[in-house]
Amino acid sequence: YFVAQIEIKAPGSGVVCSSSKPISVEISYKAPTYNTSSLPSNERLKELLVKKAVKKAVASLVPVTETVFRQVVDGMGVVGDSAKMLNANNCEMAKEILEEFLKENKDNDKAYYNLGVSYECLAKSCEVDESFVLLKKALKAYTKAVRLNPSNELYNKARQDVYNQLKILEKVSKHSKDVKSYIKNFE
Repeated sequence: YFVAQIEIKAPGSGVVCSSSKPISVEISYKAPTYNTSSLPSNERLKELLVKKAVKKAVASLVPVTETVFRQVVDGMGVVGDSAKMLNANNCEMAKEILEEFLKENKDNDKAYYNLGVSYECLAKSCEVDESFVLLKKALKAYTKAVRLNPSNELYNKARQDVYNQLKILEKVSKHSKDVKSYIKNFE
């Protein structure tokens, strides 16, 4: 069980936002008495609790209007197949076929855009640190799509949205590490 009050500060400007009530998080694990080694260590439990608390706090502090995945671009061949996969929430398979396709077709803006959507889709179900890595890959894919087709508003909006998400996650990830070091001081 973990309780914390969380403040997110912008460098040099003081508190930007704070949880009005303490954030409480609980995780429970069960294992047979003859095999308690399958339980996570105390250190791992603390890490999981802190990550869960930070995620919960950010969800309450950062306004999210919808959780629907980004619009995909349809097309012929692999691009069309990836669009169908993404619409069916098969993000991993879409990512795989697009990565393979783009090895030989480096000038396909639609494929880069849908690859960005697949990374963003995968990032939605990850912990903060892994999500950060996937969103960086999404940003890179969207940037390539924009370079190939700079006037496409959909590509530009996706790139800007992911850039903004990364800035927020960067602050959350740093804050999460600060909380972990704070907890270690009390062990």
